[in-house]
Amino acid sequence: MRFSYILLIIGAAAVLLAYAFIYIVVRYYPFESTPLYKLTAPKEYKTVQIGSAFFKLELATTTLARAKGLGYRDSMGDDQGMLFVFDTPGKYGFWMKGMRFPLDIIWLNKNKIVFMEENVPPPSSPIPPSYAPSRDADAVIELNAGMAKKLDVHIGDTIKF
Repeated sequence: MRFSYILLIIGAAAVLLAYAFIYIVVRYYPFESTPLYKLTAPKEYKTVQIGSAFFKLELATTTLARAKGLGYRDSMGDDQGMLFVFDTPGKYGFWMKGMRFPLDIIWLNKNKIVFMEENVPPPSSPIPPSYAPSRDADAVIELNAGMAKKLDVHIGDTIKF
């Protein structure tokens, strides 16, 4: 009986160590410098209407593409952005790791804006803060900073796909 408790404790410790290792690698490893990471850039696009403007949004369809997002780019066109679509609604958080320019982040649920973070700056520290909505969302759009204000979009507005 005592031996099984020891095995249980060792197993639990191993799981915790493995989780900590994975967390540290995902959080701090410079994936952007690996060839595989460069190959995971989204290649699919979707045109959407936000307010009176049309945007060509890159689709972040893989886990790696979602983690990279728009990071490590120097700029983005005014009519461009990135779209993250999730299978189930949730409070999906975003960070600005590797970002070199500010963004507006717009969370959607069933094509309606449910939350926005405007003018989110590039990180000023090695561990960037996370931004998360107060309501569940099933999609997120990232645009150049100032676009939400320029287009006069608000929570409750509908995005046309």
